[in-house]
Amino acid sequence: MELFIAGINHNDFLGRKKLASWLASLSEENADSPAFVATEWDEEIFKQVKEQRGTFRSLVKTEWPNASRDLLDTFALGLAYEADTHLEFFPDAKIVWLEHERESPIPISEYAKRRFMMLKSWLGGAGMPDNDSEALDQLSACAHQEATHSQQGDERDAKFAELVAVAVEEASQSDWAIAIVGSNHASSGPDTFRTLLENSGVTCKVSLL
Repeated sequence: MELFIAGINHNDFLGRKKLASWLASLSEENADSPAFVATEWDEEIFKQVKEQRGTFRSLVKTEWPNASRDLLDTFALGLAYEADTHLEFFPDAKIVWLEHERESPIPISEYAKRRFMMLKSWLGGAGMPDNDSEALDQLSACAHQEATHSQQGDERDAKFAELVAVAVEEASQSDWAIAIVGSNHASSGPDTFRTLLENSGVTCKVSLL
C-alpha cells in the first residue's frame, strides 16, 4: 500500500487551491480511485462547520463590502476545506474520519465567528487588499507564520495511525490511499502519524502544502 500524505495548514485560505492541485495530479497519475481518503475531522463536526460557510461569507462581505465574489467564495470554502476538497476528484472513495468522536476544543457554533476574528487580526487596520491574489498570499503567509511546529508525535498521531492501519488492512480494491492531515502529523519526527505508519510497513509519500 502506498499512502499519499498531504501535510496541510488548516487555517490557510489558499489551502483548498493547493490541495485541489495536488489531488488533480494524483487523479491523473492513477487509473483507479484510492482505497480511502483519511481526513483530520469528525464527520458530524465537519457537517456543522460546513453549514457555517455561508455565515462566514456574510461576515466577510459585511466587513469588506468591496471584496470580490471569487474572494468571498474562496474564504467560505476555506472552512474545513481538507474534509471535502477530494470529492471533486474521488467522489466515491471511502472516507476515514480520523477525529471520529473527538470532542471539539471550542464550541462548534462559534467556528465561523472565531475564524472571522482570526482573519481580522491578520489584516489588522490595513484592510483587505484590493487584489485577490495579493490578499490571499498575505493571509496564507500569516497562517504559516502563526502555525505551531512540532516534530514529536502525541496520542492523536497514534490514534490516526491506528485508524489508517485498519483501513489499509481492509483495503481490497486499490493499492494506494490518501491522508490529509496537519503538517506536524506528516513530519518525520518520532511517533508522528507518518513515522508510526512507516514503521508498520506502509510506504508514505509526503507532500507539504
